[in-house]
Amino acid sequence: IVMHELAHQWFGNAVTLRDWENIWLNEGFASYGESLWFEMTGGQAGLTQWMEQTSGSGGFDGPVYNNAGGFSGTVYDKGAWVLHMLRYLLGDEEFFAALNYYYQQHLYGNAHTTDLQADLEFSTGLDLSTFFNQWVYGENRPVYEWAWSKEGGPGNWWVVVQLRQVQGNAGLFEVPVPMRLETAGGDIELRFENDEWLQHFTVQTGANEPLDLLFDPDE
Repeated sequence: IVMHELAHQWFGNAVTLRDWENIWLNEGFASYGESLWFEMTGGQAGLTQWMEQTSGSGGFDGPVYNNAGGFSGTVYDKGAWVLHMLRYLLGDEEFFAALNYYYQQHLYGNAHTTDLQADLEFSTGLDLSTFFNQWVYGENRPVYEWAWSKEGGPGNWWVVVQLRQVQGNAGLFEVPVPMRLETAGGDIELRFENDEWLQHFTVQTGANEPLDLLFDPDE
């Protein structure tokens, strides 16, 4: 509670929503402030555990922007997840620099979701329209079926990964999917740009025999 309310001193008081349709700019940001606190005190494990608790396992009702429930779990929890996913998409340095740019642009004023997108795009040089359309203005989430196999042999190993989106309540999502490949020579962090209903990816590991593959291990 303390961390959430302190976070409002930046996002909610110093930068205030333009109207109630944008309430997630207050509450989603403050909720992610809680996550950053647990990351600071508990590291990656603390962050992952806290985000798991707010994942809305049964699904979130409606979009983040202009949510019909007002002060709803979608606004608080999915709003925090929007920032969490943006952070993964951009990387820590770009993400926090872009948020600081947005903050400075609207300090002691009002902001709209379109302002956030425009400022993030200006700061990073990226087109984030697909991300915002999917996660802020859209509803639901991708559901995955996946499989993997190792091929080759000593000195020349590779992994074949299959990803399939199977959700029936939304269209295709374009999502960077993180996986962790455990090999005899150590872990390899992977990121597959999934933008089709069914895709196959191949990863060369050379002399390092693949042992296991973990799907989105850090949530």
